[in-house]
Amino acid sequence: MRARKGGQGAAIFDAGTGEGPEGRTGPRETTCTCRTSTSRASRPSIADKGEPPTHPLYKRPPSAAVPAPKTEAEFGGRSGRISFKGLKDRFIPIALVAIVVLLVTLAVTSGPRFTAGNYPVTNTGALRPLPLVPNQNITVAFGTLGPKAPKANPDSPRLARYTYGSDLSVDAANGIIYAVTVRVPNRSWRGLHAGLPEETARGVLARLGSIREPEGAAPAPPQEVGGYWVYPSLDERPARVLQVSLRPPNGCFDVQVELRPQAIGLLDDGGDTRYAVVGRESSALNWVVHQVRVVSRSVRGPYSGVPAC
Repeated sequence: MRARKGGQGAAIFDAGTGEGPEGRTGPRETTCTCRTSTSRASRPSIADKGEPPTHPLYKRPPSAAVPAPKTEAEFGGRSGRISFKGLKDRFIPIALVAIVVLLVTLAVTSGPRFTAGNYPVTNTGALRPLPLVPNQNITVAFGTLGPKAPKANPDSPRLARYTYGSDLSVDAANGIIYAVTVRVPNRSWRGLHAGLPEETARGVLARLGSIREPEGAAPAPPQEVGGYWVYPSLDERPARVLQVSLRPPNGCFDVQVELRPQAIGLLDDGGDTRYAVVGRESSALNWVVHQVRVVSRSVRGPYSGVPAC
């Protein structure tokens, strides 16, 4: 029995005789089938077998360019990795809050602004008496208030005015006191001073003599602005006068007390106007002493008329 021919490089022997094909003797017939090595190029690739490109053995062709991954520095660092959507989500609430605050600020500041403050100022300290009366020598005023250089009286050029601040003055004619004018709240002439309520002032005047209130036009009512009763300015508040006349042997002068509505503050309308606020819509006017003036009736002058004694 002869073995069938195998592959390349196989030796065939007769199983009975041990002879080869040319009669050569040899060992017992054995069959050896050897596979020759196949070249790497002849092997089928994984791609040819239908393997997916994601297979772990798959190699990308050298011609395909793979982009290098970006580094953290190119992304701007970890803190810089904020998406546009995240920025938008943060910015919108902040912008809305800022707009609301701006609108509220404009609404508040665009309207009238009220600044509280009493005019005349309410005295909280001790009152200092002013022991001056008309027809005294001017040296008495110098001894009480101090010497001053004279100025011209704006209402009468023949009178010399001695000023002690903007709210206290003494007028004299030929070295004799003609008038004493007081607007300060801490100087009291026989109990009368600026800021004193009308009822209290009437009580003080009643001890000096009979009170007269000269007839005149009724005071102009205030106007309403922003829920306040106001006048165009502090100086434009209406005035009323209470007067007491002293005659010999008690003297020869008149006591004139000017009353005005108490201003509780100023109202700024956002322009050039600053109103004098005298109360709120539901409140009544509070009349207080604005000025105390003591005038001689022995001589003619701008505040007294013809002499009376």
